[in-house]
Amino acid sequence: MGSSWGTICGYHFNQRDANTICRQLGYESAINYNIIGGGTGRIWLENLECSETDTVIENCARNTSIIHQCTHADDIAVSCTSRPDIRIRLVGGTDPSNGRVEVLYHQSWGTICDDRFDLNDANVICRSLGFPSSRFFYNAIGGQGPIHLDELNCNGSESSIAECGSNGWSVNDCVHSQDIGVVCNTAIETIRLVGGIDATSGRVEVLRDNEWQSVCTDGFGLKEANVVCRQVGFLAAESYSQTNSTTTTTNNRVTNVNCVGNETMIQNCHHSFSGNCSTNRDVNVVCQVDTTRGTLRLAGGRNQLEGRVEVYFRGEWGSVCDDYFSIRSANVVCRQLGYYEAITYYTEGTGTGNIWLDDVVCTGDEASIQLCSFPGWGVHNCVHKEDVGVVCRELPQVPFRLIPVEGSDTSRGILEIFNNNNWGVVCPSNFTEDTATSICNQLGFNGHNSIFSVESLRSTNCSGNSVVGIGCNIISENLRLVGTDPTRGRLEVFHEGVWGTICDDQFTIAEANFVCSQLGFSRGYQPYIAGGGTGRIWLDDVHCAGNESNIQFCSSRGWGVHDCDHDEDVGVVCTRSGNSKTIRLIGGSGSWNGRVEVFHKNSWGTICGNQFTINDATVVCRQLGFLSASSFYMIGGGSRTIWLSNLRCNGNESSIEDCQSTNDWGVNECTHSQDIGVVCVTSEYIGSSETVRLVGGADSSSGRVEVFHNQEWGTICDDHFEDIDADVVCRQRGFYGAFRSYRVGGGLGNIWLDEVLCTGNEITIEQCGSNGWGIHDCVHVEDIGVDCISFQDTSSPHETIRLVGGEDSSSGRVEIFHNSQWGTVCAFNFDIVDATVACRQLGFTIASGFYVTNDTNVDQIIWLSNLKCVGTELSLQSCRSDGWSDRFSFISGKSENICTHSDDVFITCENPKEKN
Repeated sequence: MGSSWGTICGYHFNQRDANTICRQLGYESAINYNIIGGGTGRIWLENLECSETDTVIENCARNTSIIHQCTHADDIAVSCTSRPDIRIRLVGGTDPSNGRVEVLYHQSWGTICDDRFDLNDANVICRSLGFPSSRFFYNAIGGQGPIHLDELNCNGSESSIAECGSNGWSVNDCVHSQDIGVVCNTAIETIRLVGGIDATSGRVEVLRDNEWQSVCTDGFGLKEANVVCRQVGFLAAESYSQTNSTTTTTNNRVTNVNCVGNETMIQNCHHSFSGNCSTNRDVNVVCQVDTTRGTLRLAGGRNQLEGRVEVYFRGEWGSVCDDYFSIRSANVVCRQLGYYEAITYYTEGTGTGNIWLDDVVCTGDEASIQLCSFPGWGVHNCVHKEDVGVVCRELPQVPFRLIPVEGSDTSRGILEIFNNNNWGVVCPSNFTEDTATSICNQLGFNGHNSIFSVESLRSTNCSGNSVVGIGCNIISENLRLVGTDPTRGRLEVFHEGVWGTICDDQFTIAEANFVCSQLGFSRGYQPYIAGGGTGRIWLDDVHCAGNESNIQFCSSRGWGVHDCDHDEDVGVVCTRSGNSKTIRLIGGSGSWNGRVEVFHKNSWGTICGNQFTINDATVVCRQLGFLSASSFYMIGGGSRTIWLSNLRCNGNESSIEDCQSTNDWGVNECTHSQDIGVVCVTSEYIGSSETVRLVGGADSSSGRVEVFHNQEWGTICDDHFEDIDADVVCRQRGFYGAFRSYRVGGGLGNIWLDEVLCTGNEITIEQCGSNGWGIHDCVHVEDIGVDCISFQDTSSPHETIRLVGGEDSSSGRVEIFHNSQWGTVCAFNFDIVDATVACRQLGFTIASGFYVTNDTNVDQIIWLSNLKCVGTELSLQSCRSDGWSDRFSFISGKSENICTHSDDVFITCENPKEKN
């Protein structure tokens, strides 16, 4: 009770009280009780009056009419009957070896809570069910009835959970979402090597009578060592020796082992048992690893380079489960088979018979898969649909290779050349388009689509440590785009001699990127519903990791298995890489956004954000192969030279180098805090803006947010909806960003999304986190609305702000040009950061002050109130606020503050910078 242990007073204590204590501890009843005394600390309970049905001592009634001053001389002790046999079962699993743990207690099945549950507890449960041990435990929700045990505390050696500690039967503070489940090992390991330098060596121990026993050297020879090594999965024995086993826990030994040599298990050899063999006569073996094809093969593939991975053990072939399998493990498999490396791995799922290995974890340096980490031969929790397959690459016939960068596939990466038994990089100087085409063709591709520079992570002899990367064209013979534009159309796949479509379920930008690279393009954009197909729908729920060699290796429901019709046929938009050799985006969340860097005079440098416009951003994005720019922003964080500032692109240039600038290369007064970043997107070209709309606002830039899903429009609930989520909506609609979000209500029909959580880097609101489509606890009064910022408010920032009524051009009342008229800014919550943004927008350095004008003779709209600039914005219009007003007095929607022209803000800026 409380936070400390204490005793129970024996005065007025009876058999019913003793029975309750024993039942709570898991026993049937009490044998006897007596006053024992000798306790310390608190005396927690006295004058108990338990009933025959009470199971928890703390819940028993008390007799308050009895007055007795208890001391520790009155402490009670009880003796209980032996513990009853506890029945355990596993419920809701895939087979008898796994599932939710349920215990039968007092004729009622109940669950076990996961509080403080660990592997020791799981091992006791699995052993009591006849399994050798537990693999792991997990939350297995869905239980019903009582929760019998909580805070189970086994040390691992118990034969039953009845011997483990706990809070007591039915004493818990849990709910059924905390029910515990276990997965038990189904194969019994009967031999092991202990204390060796790796899995191939160690002291030989065999399992006998639930006890690990060493093998004595008496009669042990090379034949016996060969049997041991084959039993633990190796080719044969390399050697055996006598060792001093100071760490053994038993004196029992297996002695006088005598094998013929063809046995599959040491237990099949003649042997005896004795305690007379001393620890310094235990046997140690070193096994040989088969690093050839002898114990490994690929089955069921189209050729010898691919197929289901199978290993040979104890005279039988068996498969490998895909749990924890990685490209490193695949490389080990391919090299052991005599190939160069793995191209990819996949779930092959068609094996039969044994599943020999599971949870295989390789570092990639092993000479054989047998040297990788795994729980043991035949120890798994898999079915054959989880069998792993690999695709291997033959030894290179050409001295070139591509090292993938930034998650690219094997067709795009850093170029390395093999020379003098070493791989080395290539410097960009004098590297030509013809050379790139020749190399791609020799590597088995169809020419090249890009040449780019990458800053190497290791030291090179190249200027600026920049090395060559190339992208090669993969032309897929079983994919095509159907439409009038060769870069865009309905996606179709060729299978069993027939072209068919792919359903859009679960098809994302990742899959679009993959299929576009398969078609020879550099990247893909957000997929869209193309519809219009006929005939077969070949694939549904497609998921590509990006490292597959063909779409057939991506996961899906299976060929021809779907729940779609042709209205859901997916389409994609692809693009070829632009002239990206001298420009790149760094530090963003993806290839489409980040800090702009240009390559000039053999060195990468940044671009200053001074006078940077959407036209400049568009040129950057098109040069990188994108269709357009969505927005730009001050990102900072660069180093080295600031190459460009004060750009004046008209938007039609093919590269940023073709744009005019008021400054020469490297001539500016900028700091890296002004480094510009861009966001390149394609939503306006591929229809993603058609899945979100703004309804009921003053114009197209504001209103209730509605999204299109399952052929119906629906709203978004305002729960935890923030400005960053509103930004994604506005950019998806083609605007610069969001002013604000607010509860607007008024919707009808579906509420499609709730608890929306965006990072701010998403292209569409559908890519943000949420509770899921149609899952919510909202009503339409909670529908969210947004106000968006248009590009016209940001593309020419110095033309949409002015200072009026000051002593000179550096001071005055702030006025903003919006919706074809000038208006003022309310001083409510206005601070020096807001003032500084306004001054920079006007071409000054910083703000030196601000104040309220108290001028009531102004006949204009008050456009903005409650500004919340962070200081990096290019214009005051880009800052957070309560949104545009359409009144001569401003009632703040968030602050409930009424602004009048006596609240107009007046600022003073420092003199502008000298221009270069």
